[in-house]
Amino acid sequence: MSGLLVVGVLALGACSSDDKPDPIIPPDPYPTFQTFCAGVATAECVAPVQTACALNDDDGTLCKQEVTASCLAREIDITRGIKDTANYRKDRAEACILAISSVYTTAKISSADHTALLNACRPVFQGRLGADFACDDDVDCNDGLGCYRANVGDVQGTCQTITKKVVGQSCAAKGDVCGTGLYCAELSNGGKNCVEGSPEGGNCNKALPCVEGFICLNQDADGKGTCAAKTKSSASSSCGSDNECLSGFCAQLGEKQACLDVVGMAAGAPICDNFDGQ
Repeated sequence: MSGLLVVGVLALGACSSDDKPDPIIPPDPYPTFQTFCAGVATAECVAPVQTACALNDDDGTLCKQEVTASCLAREIDITRGIKDTANYRKDRAEACILAISSVYTTAKISSADHTALLNACRPVFQGRLGADFACDDDVDCNDGLGCYRANVGDVQGTCQTITKKVVGQSCAAKGDVCGTGLYCAELSNGGKNCVEGSPEGGNCNKALPCVEGFICLNQDADGKGTCAAKTKSSASSSCGSDNECLSGFCAQLGEKQACLDVVGMAAGAPICDNFDGQ
């Protein structure tokens, strides 16, 4: 009797499962690059930004037009002009838009915000190249792959599965990449291990990086320089790239770029030029 009950329950379960409707999968909110740029504009042109930047744009229409046009114009830059090796990933667009919304509602951008935006928005473009294809940048390669250069200074690399290695670990295999401040050194036994880079005041070049927190400065024609501490955040500092700053954030400040922890939006600030076409 109990066996019949079990069979009956299973039969009922099977019937009920067949009657369940198929799950409704919502469509991607940004199906095209054009809709993505419109989403970026909506996320950036929020009331706090309009107020902080003193935009003469009550409903944000002009701001949205400017940001949308700027976004569309950057398509070639974002994909590095290689239309056949980079795809717009509509499934990743919403994460980028949400990250922008989270940051811009505060009308200021911190170094942590800057990193979060890069991490959320860079994957919106994904390469099409598979393993072992020649590449110039990670954006050229397909999901799960990065542009790996076997030797420092190689003009091109190949798309490989990247494996991050720490100090003391072997870096001999294809795709092995030593962490920040480390480099892949050849050993006397013919192997290769990740070892720490050059300390403050030490020599450095393309093949010999500085330890984490330091940068190779005063490089000569051969690329040889000296390791110096990265620049601390200060309005009086100057920089040319994020890599020069301890905060990892080199931002426009007046007529120059400086290492900063936070960039606030205010009337006349360079960051506000993005919203009014100046």
